[in-house]
Amino acid sequence: MSLAQWHNKRPPAATGLRLDFDDGGSEHVSTTTTSSALSLLSDQLATQFDRYKNEMARMFQDHVRIVDVVDRVDSLLAAGDGEAAPDCQREKEAEASNAARHGAELEERVARLRAEAAAWHPAVKPPCPSL
Repeated sequence: MSLAQWHNKRPPAATGLRLDFDDGGSEHVSTTTTSSALSLLSDQLATQFDRYKNEMARMFQDHVRIVDVVDRVDSLLAAGDGEAAPDCQREKEAEASNAARHGAELEERVARLRAEAAAWHPAVKPPCPSL
């Protein structure tokens, strides 16, 4: 190949499809590179899969613990339900009594404010129209 031919020869376009069949060695390098890339990708995927598997196992164990705690609390509540019922009833009655008293106080305050507003209403004079 002469120097002029070498300068005029265009390099093959890199399409990523390995369409350049002129160089037999590039296919071997490409295969080796692809093989090592696949091996690296496979290792990364295996590592990521192991991480996900461990995380799922931890989440499952946490869920089992939570279900156990909820079951224990439910059984304790069921066992103490007969004892706690009168106390809960008294608390609810006290809350209802307090709410009724507070409502009555608010109604008294509204009535007082209406009376004050009615007393002030005649004292307020409309502005004089300008002539």
